[in-house]
Formats: sequence, structure tokens, C-alpha cells
Amino acid sequence: MSATVEALVATAYGPVRDVLRHADVPRDEPGAGQVLVRSAAVSLNAADVLLTHGEPLLVRAGFGLRRPRRPVRGRDLAGTVVAVGPGVTAWSAGDRVAGEVPGSLAREVVAPADALARIPDDVTLVDAATVPLAGATARQALRAASVGPGSRVLVTGASGGVGGFVVQLARAVGADVVGECSAAKADVVRAAGAEPLERGAPLTAAGFDAVVDVGGGRSLGELRRAVRPGGAVVLTSGRGGRVIGPMGRLLAAVVTNPIVAPRLRPLAARVGPDDVAALLADVAAGRVRPLVGTVLPFARAVEAFALLEAGAVRGKVVVTLDG
Repeated sequence: MSATVEALVATAYGPVRDVLRHADVPRDEPGAGQVLVRSAAVSLNAADVLLTHGEPLLVRAGFGLRRPRRPVRGRDLAGTVVAVGPGVTAWSAGDRVAGEVPGSLAREVVAPADALARIPDDVTLVDAATVPLAGATARQALRAASVGPGSRVLVTGASGGVGGFVVQLARAVGADVVGECSAAKADVVRAAGAEPLERGAPLTAAGFDAVVDVGGGRSLGELRRAVRPGGAVVLTSGRGGRVIGPMGRLLAAVVTNPIVAPRLRPLAARVGPDDVAALLADVAAGRVRPLVGTVLPFARAVEAFALLEAGAVRGKVVVTLDG
């Protein structure tokens, strides 16, 4: 058995075409409480590109000042268990699993056994790979917004990975959904089940019971005014400067909450196997359909990052490693 595996690594921080390359990295063996997974599909998120840029600069304190401390890229993962470490009884070789695993863009990845969810037989590995971060964020955002039957919900950034899941999950519980997007992506939002709203169009005052802000392009004041008394604005992301990124926007929400209504609810989503398993069950049952826009083989992984970096995507970008 080879002592190395092929991976996509970042040699420094910067534009993806400048810093990403394929390289052989040491092959790890699973320890206690861990499993070895053969990666089959990895979906990319906006955070993958930002971390490759080393932005916001604040994150470098934890991820490495001059270059990534952990160079292998990727987080979302779908694959097959090939070996289990001591003490692992929940998984066996051959099980199909999905979860958030840092460094997933490698042929084989060691993962905590308790971070994974089982993939139902009738869910493809490509679809499963889109679920962990985007799907878990969407589920938690809707819980925070108390969305239920009859709720009228605005979703910004509705054509992206998180936004697409928010739209479909809200529709599944009986909500009426408006999805903000660019005019070019209105068909994607309509197909997900929302009424498209062109990005930047005026918002009706007090027109919504809840707003799930994925795009981050609206001011906090605009979002507040769009919500009826007693409603909620959930912030899953946000734009910001190169130094602190969305932190300034999220902190502003926390500071103004005691004095301005309605409340803004910043969300720091945490990906766990329960949310991933629930989303996979929704996919298997046909209640949710992952919006997969682009699928590229591992050999073209840098191109996949470049498409996301340029914003030239509709739905999720997935890299497959089964070749």
C-alpha cells in the first residue's frame, strides 16, 4: 500500500490558480475513534475560496499567518469507508458516508467516526456531498427564524448552495418563499420553489415574517424594515472588508439588537451528523433536490475553485474523485 495519496493543496494564500496544485501527501491511518474514507465527491463552498485567499485576514491567526497550516483543501465529503480504527463499531468497510471533514480533497481522508452520517442507498455520492455545510446551515437558519406553515420568507442569495436548501426546506414546511437572486439565475430559484426577486429590488416594508440572509448584500436596516413585528432576520453570512470580513456586520447586529426591533440573529452554523442525516433523508424522500450546477473531475479541481472564485456558477460545484 502506498505511503502517500494525491491531494489538492494550497502552497500559499492568494488567487486559486496561483496557489493550488496537486501533490502527494502522507497517507494517514485511522486511530482510535476514526475511520479512513475513500473520497468520492467533494462540494465546494464560498468559504473554501476565502480560506484559500487567506481572507478575511483575521482567520490567519488560526489557520496560519503566511500560508495554510493545513494545506489540503476541501471540507464537505461523500465517500466510502475503507478501514476503521480501534473502538469504532458504528462503521464498517464499504459503508457510504458524508460529513464535514477538513482536508477532504484527497484520495483518502481520515475522519472522526462521530462526524459522519450514513448515505441512503438511493442518494448519489455527488448529491450527498452537497449536504454537509450548506444543508446544515439552511436547517439551522430556518429553526432560528421559526419558519412554519404559512410563513412568508425572504431568502437572499437564493440561487447558491445554502440559499437553494433554505428555499426548498422552507417550502417543504409550507412556507411561501421569495428568493433574491440575479436576473440570470431566476430560473434556478423558480425551479427550487421560490418567487424570484431581482437582486437590489425594493423590499416591501413589513412584507415578510422572516428573512434568511445568505447573500449579505442588503443593509441591516433594509432587512429589519422588511420584517413584520415579531419576525426575525437570520444572518448566515455577510460581506465585509479584507481584514475582519463579515464580523463587523455580525457584531453590528449584536450591538443594535437591544435598541432596535426586530431582532437580528447571527448564525454560526455547526455541522453535525444529525443535521446531515436529516438532510440526506429529505433528499432520499424527494423533499429536497440538491442544486448541483457544475461537476468536475479531480484533475480539474483548480478549475472548480476558479469558477467559484469568479462567481460563474449556478448551484453547487462538486469535484469527483472516483476516477
